[in-house]
Amino acid sequence: MSKYPETYIKVHTFGILFLTQCQTTVVYSATMLCALDKKLYNVMAEKSGNIEHATVSAYNNKDTVYTYLRQVMALPFLPPEHIPDTFRQLDEKADHPGVQKVMDYIYKTWIRNSVFDIDYWCVFMSSIRTNNDVEGWHNSVNTRVCTRGPVPFYSLVTELFKEASDIPLQLKLVSEGKLQRYQRKHSRQTQGRLFALWDEYCNNSISASRLLKECASVYGPPPK
Repeated sequence: MSKYPETYIKVHTFGILFLTQCQTTVVYSATMLCALDKKLYNVMAEKSGNIEHATVSAYNNKDTVYTYLRQVMALPFLPPEHIPDTFRQLDEKADHPGVQKVMDYIYKTWIRNSVFDIDYWCVFMSSIRTNNDVEGWHNSVNTRVCTRGPVPFYSLVTELFKEASDIPLQLKLVSEGKLQRYQRKHSRQTQGRLFALWDEYCNNSISASRLLKECASVYGPPPK
């Protein structure tokens, strides 16, 4: 999260309120996963005292912490109504001090937060939004507004308002098949596997807990 939390909250609150008026859905899944990935990285370093060694031991060796954290990071792929209860079940299994810090962070920032409502970052039955897409959009905004030093808060709000105003048109173009994005073969395969799992869940073929485990095996931080 930004080192200026008050500004961070103001900007996101403005975006949520405006886009809600436009009856559009705001998805924060990429933001959540990116922030959580950094938090997990620090915890793994704390676990062994060395970031490189911790990453190798936790991910390449695929120990219980690896499996547990993969499931934690797969929470956005569950239906929103199942996320709080599933989080509590995972939280009860957190037996390492470092992991408990991560769970406390998730609870305060994503589960019980007036700004980041679960519906905004849940991606159940939604197309994958990678961090690259978010970074690309962020870089384009920076290029337009960061020309002479720090950007005044209200100038940033004005720019975000312009961005939000284009959403209805972009949605129409997407629905008509006139606005597309390039997707690598691996990304298409991953998305196909996720939708297959979601279809199984919707057809009552698998439970929510099974869906979490399967999504964790498909989508998560790769071994280093």
